[in-house]
Amino acid sequence: MSREPKVTVEHLVKRFGELLVLDDISFDVAQGEFLCIVGPTGCGKTTFLNSLTGLYDVTSGSIKINGEAVDLKKHSLAYIFQEYSAMPWLTVEQNVRFGLSIKHASRKEQERQARKYMELVGLSQFKDYYPDQLSASMLQRVAIARAFATEPELLLMDEPYGQLDTELRYKLENELLELWKQSGTTVIFITHNIEEAVYLGQRILILSNKPTRIKKTLDNPLAVPRDIASPEFVALRNEVTELIKWWYAGSFLAGQPGFTTNRGGRPPLKCYLSSPNFSIRMSYWPSRMSILITASLRAPSAIIFLAMAVSMFLWI
Repeated sequence: MSREPKVTVEHLVKRFGELLVLDDISFDVAQGEFLCIVGPTGCGKTTFLNSLTGLYDVTSGSIKINGEAVDLKKHSLAYIFQEYSAMPWLTVEQNVRFGLSIKHASRKEQERQARKYMELVGLSQFKDYYPDQLSASMLQRVAIARAFATEPELLLMDEPYGQLDTELRYKLENELLELWKQSGTTVIFITHNIEEAVYLGQRILILSNKPTRIKKTLDNPLAVPRDIASPEFVALRNEVTELIKWWYAGSFLAGQPGFTTNRGGRPPLKCYLSSPNFSIRMSYWPSRMSILITASLRAPSAIIFLAMAVSMFLWI
């Protein structure tokens, strides 16, 4: 990967009326880099992508590609949306060829590129199918093949796997990494899934809640393919989690009476219960609730169950 910047963002500000969404955002994306941008839901990640493509005018600041203002007539960009974007009246092959036809590629070039990328994403045998005959993962493969078939210099991906289950998501993420390695395309991948960001990104840019600023940018030194159960992966995921969390914390600790919270008397979004022999940590995310229990072998089971009951009571 070249360290020459492909995308340069300088002091980007975006307002919608009085609402300040992006507040003085500055960063670079290197040529051929896979950058993941992660942040709380609604923090303005999609607004940034829409500003980059010119769908939104920026309030102030600049976004440049190869040192020039973004010009879609000059710069080759592809955009994969959160929603399925296959055109229902076209077959799989026709969908994959669509971007090439817009660019007025020859019929021979369209056919060659369509065959290549349908093969890479496992859609060759479904080339004559229509979107309503495809599964969710196959619909996203159509969008990915269509984007890579145009061989863009910059690929933008806005939470493309958010609607898929974990198994399908990992499979498509692996396919995406293989396509990226083969093509050398610069990728900006938006997600609110922390594990996904650590799994995919060479660097991870962490955003705050609105008004959105960059909290931190982390390099990801983990070798690909990445083992999500490795201590190094877990440590980096936890570091991102600590940086991105937007919930309020309270605590109920042995020897400390009462429960404290800053949420106007409502139950906390994160709580702890602990003693010398056990601890329980409960965290709420928009997509899931997690419970972590650690206990020594000396802790009677009754104490553990009592701790769980108290925690659940505090949660409710």
